[in-house]
Amino acid sequence: MTVFIIFAETSKINVMKTTDFLPAVLVLFFLSFTTIKSNAQIQVTSGVDPVEMVEMILGPGVVYDNVQYNGADVARGTFSNGNSTDPGFYSGAFLTSGAGFVIPGPNSECSSGYNNGMGGDDMLSWMIGSNTYDAAVLQFDFAAQTDTFSINYVFGSEEYNEYVNSTFNDVFAIVITGPNPAGGVYVNENIATIPDNPEMPVLINNINNGWASCGVVPTGPCTNCEYFKDNTSGVYLEYDGLTTPMTAWIPVIPNEFYHLKIAIADAGDHLFDSGLFLEGAYYSDFQYFGFLMENNPALTEDIEGIISDSTVSLNVPSWIDVTDLVATFDVQEGIEVYVGDSLQQSGVTHNDFTEPLTYYLSAKEGKSWTVTVDFYTGIESHIFSDVNIHPNPTSGKFKISDIKGFKVKILNSLGAVIQDYGKINKKEIIVTDLIPGFYFVVLEKDGFTETRKVIVR
Repeated sequence: MTVFIIFAETSKINVMKTTDFLPAVLVLFFLSFTTIKSNAQIQVTSGVDPVEMVEMILGPGVVYDNVQYNGADVARGTFSNGNSTDPGFYSGAFLTSGAGFVIPGPNSECSSGYNNGMGGDDMLSWMIGSNTYDAAVLQFDFAAQTDTFSINYVFGSEEYNEYVNSTFNDVFAIVITGPNPAGGVYVNENIATIPDNPEMPVLINNINNGWASCGVVPTGPCTNCEYFKDNTSGVYLEYDGLTTPMTAWIPVIPNEFYHLKIAIADAGDHLFDSGLFLEGAYYSDFQYFGFLMENNPALTEDIEGIISDSTVSLNVPSWIDVTDLVATFDVQEGIEVYVGDSLQQSGVTHNDFTEPLTYYLSAKEGKSWTVTVDFYTGIESHIFSDVNIHPNPTSGKFKISDIKGFKVKILNSLGAVIQDYGKINKKEIIVTDLIPGFYFVVLEKDGFTETRKVIVR
């Protein structure tokens, strides 16, 4: 990989971002895991569990494992309310080379930063050609769902604009390891690169509109400046400059496992923060899902579903005809809901809920995922209380015990039946050779049904 870096003699000094004379003051920073600067719209929460960050990045329904984080607690976290501010994403996860409390605006200084006392990262040091410090590194394994993996991001830094083309060039990378559909394997393949130039990583020296002194808007020369946004006197973020929203992507093999490493660090010294904003699969599942009497005359009361982990569970009286019900649901703005190719309208569209029904939720930029309505009639759950599915999660096979006399079906995450065992006349069965993903075990006995979810990693 070719790294384009321009070196110049320079040194860092702390500069207040103002043209007025101010007396010297002592500023005390009170650190906490959740810090929000006043008058800022973006909401920042530091110290978030790395697993929660991974789930936000990958979105619902993606199988992952082996989550690791190395760095300071204050250097990682999540953000929200970013769609009306910078970086332009509704919410997501962040990593910084300092601390999360530096992120929110207004942009009142040229030199904000926090030395969190952490060491560097060898890979990033190699990329930038100098020592790195204050590294924050999140990495995990995940199962690809489609033939392309992508993640949207914005990189911002306090090293803009007065350290453009200097040796102080804070560095980040999003690298992937795993099978290459074209043959062979990817090994730490950096996918955070300049569009149309996969050999050029996204760095301050590679995306900018030239050098400018503190508080001055740069006027060139342009280096990929179509991807640069100056933040001099910005309202929403502290960082002096940032990239436009960008997409890191790479072809992958569906259902194969990949290792992703996301890392950021200071280069050359501990001063001045840089931050990486990773757009989350922030579009939640249904915020509400149920059946209302006003849309379903046969009901004697409204029925609200229990929403959990990309499924909706409902209990409906056994005498209700479930072949023709109208669901009422709430989703976040901008999401379209489908069953198959049929666009769903809350409180209007009729569906057959005889079998678990899979809804497709589609958001901007091609993002989509599924939510399965885990639907069963009656409340005689004691019939199923002795049925045991283990192990769960599993690595490809599982055993269903104490099911003699039950009818059993296995459905995939899309609601398609992949195995129908009919009525079981033995105590247990073993299900094998399943690829990673979510599956549903539908149990039926004495006119009642229950659905269990199984995770295959």
